[in-house]
Amino acid sequence: MGLSPSRTSHYDLIKAGDEAAARGDHSLAVELFSGAAELAPDYWVIYIKRGRAYKMHGLLNLARSDVEAGLELEPRNVPLLKLQREVLAALGDHAGVAAVDAEIEEVKGAREARARRGLEKREVSLPNPGAVPQDTHVTVAEARYWAEVQKKADLQASLQNSPFARALKKCRRTAAAANKPDPPWALPPTAPAVASAAAPASEGEETVSLLKVGS
Repeated sequence: MGLSPSRTSHYDLIKAGDEAAARGDHSLAVELFSGAAELAPDYWVIYIKRGRAYKMHGLLNLARSDVEAGLELEPRNVPLLKLQREVLAALGDHAGVAAVDAEIEEVKGAREARARRGLEKREVSLPNPGAVPQDTHVTVAEARYWAEVQKKADLQASLQNSPFARALKKCRRTAAAANKPDPPWALPPTAPAVASAAAPASEGEETVSLLKVGS
């Protein structure tokens, strides 16, 4: 194999096993993944890789055992469940395939529900209370727009309160007393133009909830 067992980590063996599997040498891949499993028996990735190598080598019962071992470490893992479905289908276990299909759909449904709840809870503070009506919904693109507006407003406020701004005011007072125009370097920064209200959401566009500023 070209690997020294005393100086090899399970990551090295997994990488070598992946390379062997890519070459179609599934027997060597099984041997390398087995070595990785001895070093890291609780690493579920090894079992899906070795299970796939077993399946490609025609050792379906061993593949099923590896998938089950992986699911004990990582329950409801979709890649493991998909491999389990393939192995059961190859074994002709149609009832098992149906059960795994149902579990995969259940896992996907739970993930989608969590994603929807997370989107509903995502709240954005507006930089200008009068810019848009409060306690409404805007699109995600609009929320990003208002966040950018807030950044620019914060930057402008920090510039106005900086030592440079104070020195500039003093310079202007001196220039005004001497009836001299401002030097070119003293021109104030131009604030970016900001729309008075966000554009209305197009039909079917994803929206997020807004919080009142200061709430």
